Amino acid sequence: MRIRSENSESNLVNRALEAAPQIQHFKVISYTPSPSHETEFDGMLSVEYKAKAKRLWVEIKPNLHSAIIHRLVELEQLRPPTEPILIVSELVSPNIAEVLRRANLNFLDAAGNANLSFGDLQVFVTGKRRKISMPDLKRGRVLQRNGLVLVFAFLTDPELDRNPRNALLNQPLRRISEQAGLSLGSIGQIIGELEEQGYVIEESSRERLLIDRRKLLEKWMTGYTELLRPRLRLQKYRSPSSEWWRSARADPDNALWGGEVASAKMTDYLKPEIYTLYSKGLKHDFIIRNDLRVSQSGDVEVLRPFWGNLQYAKWDDCTHPLLTYADLIGSNIERNLETAQRVYDKFLRPVFYTNR
Repeated sequence: MRIRSENSESNLVNRALEAAPQIQHFKVISYTPSPSHETEFDGMLSVEYKAKAKRLWVEIKPNLHSAIIHRLVELEQLRPPTEPILIVSELVSPNIAEVLRRANLNFLDAAGNANLSFGDLQVFVTGKRRKISMPDLKRGRVLQRNGLVLVFAFLTDPELDRNPRNALLNQPLRRISEQAGLSLGSIGQIIGELEEQGYVIEESSRERLLIDRRKLLEKWMTGYTELLRPRLRLQKYRSPSSEWWRSARADPDNALWGGEVASAKMTDYLKPEIYTLYSKGLKHDFIIRNDLRVSQSGDVEVLRPFWGNLQYAKWDDCTHPLLTYADLIGSNIERNLETAQRVYDKFLRPVFYTNR
């Protein structure tokens, strides 16, 4: 079956359907893309197996990694079992395929790998490789460094829903520049791109609104994890013990806890094994007092702050819950995922599960 649409998403669905394994008594009836922003899914795939009709909600994710998978697992758990999700991707690695299989998430990719599990249909194919042109994450300003900084500023703004008129998104460009530490020209271009992509709309009151936030969060986390975070690394140290962080006193003006330590402070749940600090450089007395030794294989990582002058980027002596959540998900460490969900439920859910 071929879909009569030439946009890139429908093109990916076409290639995945054409590469899908041949299954006896199984056929695709139709694919219907969703109107922009009207549903949380990209489309609906109608199939038939042994003369029984089935509908699958399609999520198109060209680049599939842990941050996106975590959100899809949560979404699948909220769905009735009669209407499962089908992920369509460029290439699903064997490791990711196994994660998806264990999470009961169906997928097809453009190389012919697949997991289809509903009713008495059970198909799992993995290990197929194909040279493909993966989407370039550096394309577009939103997924470059300045775009990631600005989207973080907008998503973490406490006025975003509480008082939209006062939100950073609706401030003059000069004010946004002062807060986010970005040039006036780049801010205007990034907001323009967000408008073109449908994430920013302007109401009749001339107020800008940030919509489709869950997809914007996925896009931001992809860019942060793969592009921005690796550029923030300053130094690594070896800590003296697994409990050192409990008595360590980080000065919020110099350093903020992130990742596992921040989540432990926020949820009182995880026992940290990797200790992340965001700082332009740890103070000498902090290093001496806590007996930290420089080591490229150490368990203490120091990352450079990227959020300009945003005061709300802090949570006590920790990074904002959004950044804490992103650090946990992007770690690819299984023990961090449950804690990430707790951070999301406690601090972030109201921001991303709105009618916008």
